[in-house]
Formats: sequence, structure tokens, C-alpha cells
Amino acid sequence: MADPVLNVFLSAVTKELGSYRTEVAKALREKGLHVKIQEDFNTGPGTLLEKLDAYIQQCHAVVCLMGDRYGAEPPDAEVGRGHRQRKSDSGRPPERRR
Repeated sequence: MADPVLNVFLSAVTKELGSYRTEVAKALREKGLHVKIQEDFNTGPGTLLEKLDAYIQQCHAVVCLMGDRYGAEPPDAEVGRGHRQRKSDSGRPPERRR
């Protein structure tokens, strides 16, 4: 019987850590993990946050490369809460979301 595929979402601010994210994604894929990054969700119906939330809900892990910057803020975001913070919320039960 084949091993189950583990879904991973890999997050990083592109301008600051994009090259590191590429290398981490490559290493995880070489280990047989199914890795997606934000750019994988730029096409198709629905908002970016809706697509990210749906994928993160089925992930076994969310890996965030943390640096000094944060990414773009969605138009309806609270000040200082970029996509990463909102992606982080997607992996938490509703009562633990900020």
C-alpha cells in the first residue's frame, strides 16, 4: 500500500524570502510531500484568501518562513494584518482566530 501524500502549505514574504521558499519547497517535494505556495492560487474562481483557506484546511502542515517584513494587506484587512496572519488564522479553530 502506498504511503499517503502529505499536503503542505509553504508561506513566506516573496520579496524578502522568496528564494528561500523556493529551496525549502524543492527539498520538501524531494521528500515526497505535496507542497503549494501562494502563487499556485493566482488563477481560477474565488478570491485568493478563499482559495488559500480551502487548501490550508486540508493541509497536514503549514510552514511559515518568518522574516522582518509582512506581505500585502487584503483591502478589507485590519491594519498590520497581511495575508500571512490571515493564512495562519485559517489553520486555527474559529475560537482561536484573532
